[in-house]
Amino acid sequence: MRLRLRHWVLALGLAICLHAAAFFVAPPEAPLPEGVQGMRGIEINLGATEAVPETILPDPVIPDPVEPPPPEPEPEPEPEPEPETEIEEEAPQVIEEPEPEPEPEPEPEPEPQPEEEVEEREEEVDAEPAEQAQEAQQAQEGQGSAEAGPATVDTGVVDSYQARLQAYLEQYREYPRRAMMRRQQGTVMVQFTVLRDGSVEGVQIVEGSGFALLDDAVLDMLRRAEPLPAFPSDLNLERMELTLPVEFYLR
Repeated sequence: MRLRLRHWVLALGLAICLHAAAFFVAPPEAPLPEGVQGMRGIEINLGATEAVPETILPDPVIPDPVEPPPPEPEPEPEPEPEPETEIEEEAPQVIEEPEPEPEPEPEPEPEPQPEEEVEEREEEVDAEPAEQAQEAQQAQEGQGSAEAGPATVDTGVVDSYQARLQAYLEQYREYPRRAMMRRQQGTVMVQFTVLRDGSVEGVQIVEGSGFALLDDAVLDMLRRAEPLPAFPSDLNLERMELTLPVEFYLR
């Protein structure tokens, strides 16, 4: 309907344009004879207008709906690369070396004896009479000397008593700890007199060990052991002077 209306409007406009053109282009009219009345005007003859054939436009071709192509399938996601398995390297075995045994600490050097004490020892030894040295030699051989009593003494009884006395004194002998730490060793010759009832008199060091700690240990031994065992009834002596060796040695 709109196409037809548009067609008529165009045709009418075209006709108006043609008539207007003819009006301006037409030759001038011949003068009318005198006495003839006329009328100037514009004649429009619509009938003379040539009809413009109606142009029938074909109906627009409606294309068939085109189905959209199916969507392309989404590409499958690429598989993620598996992480490389790290090969754990075995740590090298460390063989622990055995720790060296600690070296034994050096033993402390023996403390030097005070000069005064050494001098006193020397003076005591020098002051001993020759008779005491001789008696010490006899006692070392296992013989005792009697100052009183009968002239004949059973030596077997004397030896038995001395052995018993040494075993008794051994119970009271103590190795000084400080001397052991310093590895002090030696033999001390001690002289003393034993009365019949076991009491002790005149204790003195005849020959020292060279270490004051060991010499003092012998004197302490006799003090702790007193009274000593009494004389047996078959020992016909009132007193006995003895010189005994007391040993201090580390095993």
